[in-house]
Amino acid sequence: MYYWSLGSAAKISLKQLTIPTGFNIEFFAEDVVNARQMALSHSGIVYVGSRKAGKVYALKDSNNDGKADQRWLVAGDLNMPSGLAFKGEDLYVADVSKILKFTNIDTNLKQPVAELFFNDLPDDNHHGWKFIGFALMEI
Repeated sequence: MYYWSLGSAAKISLKQLTIPTGFNIEFFAEDVVNARQMALSHSGIVYVGSRKAGKVYALKDSNNDGKADQRWLVAGDLNMPSGLAFKGEDLYVADVSKILKFTNIDTNLKQPVAELFFNDLPDDNHHGWKFIGFALMEI
């Protein structure tokens, strides 16, 4: 039986969810507490911000079975890192009061290094988690 992790809240079986006919639902990865936003790299690695846990994970399905079989901790001890976005090969993570940049993250998963990109955001935790994205602009 599959369960969705809700931290200290009750666990929900996927069988309790209603989905349209012809669709199927399964877990890609489990035990990523309070997963919020995700970003997909060009090489197919899924990056997930776990807001309450204060962590960012990288998940990879290396055998193409629809389930993550490799997992890396990209960052920990963050303050609600829910916002994730790619610009080129670089991963940007929005914390409550700052934005971190991980240059060429896919090739640095064994020893990810965060660069402080911006640190002048309001630090109020009450609804302080951030969305982040990049717009394509034509000149």
